[in-house]
Amino acid sequence: MSGPITDSIATVVATGALPGRPAELLALIDAAAVKLAETSLSPETEPELLAHTQTAERIRRRWDGISAALLVEVSDRNAHRTAGYLNPHQYLSQGLRLGTREAGRRLRMAEAIGEFSNFQGQTLPPRKPATAAAVAGGTVGAEHALVISGVLAKVPGCISPEVKARAEAELAEAAAGLNPDDLGKVGDRLLAHLDPDGQESDHVDRQRQRGITILPQDRQLMSRVRGATTPELRAKFEVI
Repeated sequence: MSGPITDSIATVVATGALPGRPAELLALIDAAAVKLAETSLSPETEPELLAHTQTAERIRRRWDGISAALLVEVSDRNAHRTAGYLNPHQYLSQGLRLGTREAGRRLRMAEAIGEFSNFQGQTLPPRKPATAAAVAGGTVGAEHALVISGVLAKVPGCISPEVKARAEAELAEAAAGLNPDDLGKVGDRLLAHLDPDGQESDHVDRQRQRGITILPQDRQLMSRVRGATTPELRAKFEVI
């Protein structure tokens, strides 16, 4: 590694000042990761190891937000086509070798917290602003954000935008102290509060959530199926 990026890293080491360009920052992070991977952790005390683990997790969660921001730019500018891929999912799945499932997870994350642009070129706020802020702060990770998205997707359409926004903020706040599984339980209680008897959901809500995914075939050519069916389709299956 040589040139301006090397000079930028040398400046950081000498002065502690961070560069401003993405390429320089990424090179600095990459160099630090390489150095850390080569550094022995044996001399560290147990409290120091626990502190390092917490710091590393905070960095990883913040990186979920950075990854989403990069994906938003790739999507908005159709940069995936420059790399020879038809859509962002194909670029992630094949170009970055993430696979179909992880590519889908990354896209859902970007949709939840990313700042996309409209047709006029204006930058739009995140769909889930409180969650986006929590990810940027390193208190919430991708799995928390996906749980929040899943809960909010089940909120009946008749619920006002103000109530939905408050629900999102409350879930993001709760996520700072819970793991994703426990956050899902909080989400279930929230949905029960918003729609205690299940009567607020209508046909449109159910149509919005329906869908069936056929997973790839295994070695025996069997395929697993997962999804959500409407009450009408379930009734037909039960008759069959």
